[in-house]
Parts: sequence; structure tokens; C-alpha cells
Amino acid sequence: MVPKTRKKFDQYYLPHSNAYLIYEYRREAGTVCHVAITRKKDDGVSYRFINAAYSPELYLSSDAQDKLQAYSYQEFTAGLRQRGIDSSHRIDTISEYRSIIQNDFSLLTGSLPRAEASYRKAGVSRACQRRQNGHAENHARSDF
Repeated sequence: MVPKTRKKFDQYYLPHSNAYLIYEYRREAGTVCHVAITRKKDDGVSYRFINAAYSPELYLSSDAQDKLQAYSYQEFTAGLRQRGIDSSHRIDTISEYRSIIQNDFSLLTGSLPRAEASYRKAGVSRACQRRQNGHAENHARSDF
């Protein structure tokens, strides 16, 4: 039993609106994409696939004193558009996220055409969604 004093995952790991968890995925062809996990306004997390390798400049800016500040989610997505970096729509369920990384679109009841079209537009090819050779290495930025 989890004590009531413990915070939920999103509250603990993403305590601020400009907090992010990043996972990188290596495609079979060798190119890299990443997913940004953010906290929703209500409980839970959202996922967004980004058709680019992780880069701190996508998430952080510095002020005149070189103090780093994380972009708000709106600034982050605006920065992606300004840089011409494609991304998927915001994914609000773990089941949809799992279906993408496991390359199992059958789990997306009723939303298959929309989902596949969105991921293809974002450059999230099936190679990015599939675990390479069925193996995964887990570390701060996971490579598949």
C-alpha cells in the first residue's frame, strides 16, 4: 500500500508546468527522435514525439546572467514550429503511447487512421516506434 503522503508520478517528477522528461529513440536507420513527457493541467502526463534528436536548446533558454530557464510548453511547441521540426499531436493516454513504441496500432480502437497519419506527418516512422531487434537499453535517454 502506498502511503497518502507520497506524491503521484506526475506531481513528483514533473512538479512545474515547464518540467520535462525526455526519452530518445534510435530508429533502425540510425536517425533519432525523442518524446517529451509533460504534466497535464489536470492529473496525468502527455507525450509528444519530436522528429529530432534531443537538444537542450529546444527546452532551455538563458538570460543575461547565463541562468538557464526551461521554456513553457507553449514556448516549446512554438519553438519546434519556428525551427521547422515536426512533432506528433499531443498524446494523452499511456495506451496510445505504448501502442506507438510497440508498433501495435491495433490498440488504438477507432483512431487508427488519425493516429498513423499524425505519426507519419511527424516523421515518427514505424522504425522509430519499433524496438530494434526486440532489445532495449534503459538509461537516462533510452535508445531503441
